[in-house]
Amino acid sequence: MGGYAGAGTVLYPRGARPSLGDSGQCAVLPDGRGPGRDRLLLADGFAVPWIVRQCFPRLALNPNWRAGAAVRPFRETHESIHGAWFRHPWLTHSQKGRTAAPANIACCSMPDRRSENCGIMRAGMDLQLNGKVALITGATGGLGAACAHELAREGATLFLCARTESDLAELAAELVKSDCENVRCQAVDLTSPEAAIHVAASAEKAFGRVDVLVNCAGASAGGLFWEIPDSVWEDSLGLKFMATIRMIRAVLPGMIERRYGRIVTLVGNSGREPDSRMLPGAAANAGLLAVTAGLAREVAEHGVVINAVNPGPTRTGRWEGMMESFAARSGKTPEQEEQGFLDAIPQKRLGTTGEIARLVAFLASDAAPHVTGRSITADGGASRAIL
Repeated sequence: MGGYAGAGTVLYPRGARPSLGDSGQCAVLPDGRGPGRDRLLLADGFAVPWIVRQCFPRLALNPNWRAGAAVRPFRETHESIHGAWFRHPWLTHSQKGRTAAPANIACCSMPDRRSENCGIMRAGMDLQLNGKVALITGATGGLGAACAHELAREGATLFLCARTESDLAELAAELVKSDCENVRCQAVDLTSPEAAIHVAASAEKAFGRVDVLVNCAGASAGGLFWEIPDSVWEDSLGLKFMATIRMIRAVLPGMIERRYGRIVTLVGNSGREPDSRMLPGAAANAGLLAVTAGLAREVAEHGVVINAVNPGPTRTGRWEGMMESFAARSGKTPEQEEQGFLDAIPQKRLGTTGEIARLVAFLASDAAPHVTGRSITADGGASRAIL
């Protein structure tokens, strides 16, 4: 193969490659570059470059990638791309790309990541979300909107719900502008006991099913423990905890019937390491972590995967409002309050909504079918908890 395949390699023409018998067999084509750097010849006659063999072994076995790889001869020259890349590191990427290999070397070009069934996406990982129906609650918040954009980029069909219709319309317009063709919205207050049933029914009526549920709804107020009224505790448990429970309960029967489902709940690290100023949310988060771990075991045999994501401090509008609230109580500036959080994060920065959304997309995909009942923390190393 071209690119990093190296000089001195012989590509067999179609029909002339040596037969390897059973499909599970393979052989090595010696390139004379030392152990581990020879090409691997698969049973179907596909020669895998050593760089792919070493760094992306699963990619080499993906039939979609091999089928989509276009093979074309290089112009004859004295040097292969392999040689240019390692012997001339000062060359730019474009210059290296123009350096040709000998005529007996072929180059493999990747298919476009947006093409149908291309089999490769972002350095070889195809999340296989194309055509999956994802229902996102709290979709207009910072993290909810980021999840919507990320799942749309991966090809998912979206059903979005939030409280404010105008915010939903704005988000939907952004998604359509970004080439997301299948998106529906519904304004709803999930604190209502019947709301979850109506939302799930609307999504199934629009798209026939719900494959993925992403729970983003539920912001909780904080404050000093002895100053927090009962209403704040009730609101936190009603929206953050009970709304999530009802949404899971509404979509789960269909997922079990189809023997497929992905449920991801954005929880929060305070459920594991509570902050005294955010106890209502911490209590709801701890409950959701327990539900995630316990329910995942019950539905695992039905093809349903349930996980939680615990974002650490993340730059959102809600975060900035929380810093202003803390500052008003402490007499500090919002910047000083934020610095206190940054000092506790080894990476010395806040997370981004995009980082959290990519983790959610991974857990919502077929790339992580064996990960279930887990709570995964993304906080820049701030958490000290082992489990």
